[in-house]
Amino acid sequence: MSNTSWKKGQRRPHIKLSTKLELWARSSGRCEFRGCNVRVFHDDLTQDRSNLGTIAHIVAYSPNGPRGHLTRSGQLATDIDNLMLTCKKHGDLIDDLDLVEKYDEDLLRTFKREHEERVRILTDVRDDRQSHVVFFRAPVDGRDLTIDERKAHRALLPNYPAEEHPFDIDLAGIGIPSSSAGFYEVMREALKQQTGDLLRRRAGRSRPRSLSVFAIAPIPLLVQFGRYIGDVQSVDLYQHHRGPRSWSWADEEEEEVFYELTGPGRDDEHDSPLVVIISVSARVRPELVETLFDGAPIIYRLEATDVVEERVSGRDFLRSRTRLNVFAYEFRRLLDLIRSRHGHARPVHLFSAVPAPIAIEIGRNIKDVDPEFILYDYRKSTNGYAPAFAINSSTHS
Repeated sequence: MSNTSWKKGQRRPHIKLSTKLELWARSSGRCEFRGCNVRVFHDDLTQDRSNLGTIAHIVAYSPNGPRGHLTRSGQLATDIDNLMLTCKKHGDLIDDLDLVEKYDEDLLRTFKREHEERVRILTDVRDDRQSHVVFFRAPVDGRDLTIDERKAHRALLPNYPAEEHPFDIDLAGIGIPSSSAGFYEVMREALKQQTGDLLRRRAGRSRPRSLSVFAIAPIPLLVQFGRYIGDVQSVDLYQHHRGPRSWSWADEEEEEVFYELTGPGRDDEHDSPLVVIISVSARVRPELVETLFDGAPIIYRLEATDVVEERVSGRDFLRSRTRLNVFAYEFRRLLDLIRSRHGHARPVHLFSAVPAPIAIEIGRNIKDVDPEFILYDYRKSTNGYAPAFAINSSTHS
């Protein structure tokens, strides 16, 4: 039973209506006790609307109350920074003399600050914080994977979705086995149509200027998708992290040597195949690549330092946006090298083991001035690579 006997004989101070309204606005009408967040104007069980909240004092309005003080109690009695909007259950906990040690002044101020800051971030939005959320899904190794909308929206903060639900590019229901000879052509055509719908938007709406992309799909399709959205003004890419099982990026890091770019170890012969190997989430084995060509290829490598040093953490390498941005810079540097050394006419054979955001970033950075890229897909069934399709060719963009 709660000990609130200190209230007997104590007259509760009059709090101005304007202060009460501001407190309700700051809290968004929800309990500010950490972990509760229940609406205090609506009963979720009965659906009845009523004032189910209470205004609790951090420093009690009576010196004899919880966290009370001889002089500060009077000074803070109607100060909005000393008031918390709570449900009645947690208001009783705050007002219980026996729980003062557990819920001290510093902790309650932290509860209030965290809650009101979260409300401010979620509501203090402008058009430049709006982004069209895009889900792109296609079968990976025969498995249809899902994207959790709640986790995606959590990762988006402090930005917010421009529409209630994501634009869903879903190739999972097409039903063609990935081992089928026509798998990539059918998937690519469906991707082209659905991405076209995204970029055109629905009738009466302008082309989106900002996209937030959450994608799980085979690497060639991710690269192609990146090529399709390369002209969108702002594209924010998200990685599904295996460890915490979330889409939220880790804190930004100081830029360092995350990748290693190496050129061919021999002079170019104009009839030699031109190959780019990109290893980030796993190592692309050159011996598997070389078996696909009659002559010895000219090979460029762009590899994550974890892969180069044979660490086991390659699959979780892409932890922060910093690492994604540095990759984009290194890949553009690679494209400049290829254009300057080999021109634009020779096709480039691309082999990659990379996370989804990097695959999309590859496609976004390949421009019309770049050569044709032939994309290869790794097949577990044969432990080898096979061509999927080409981008930047005369027949496909």
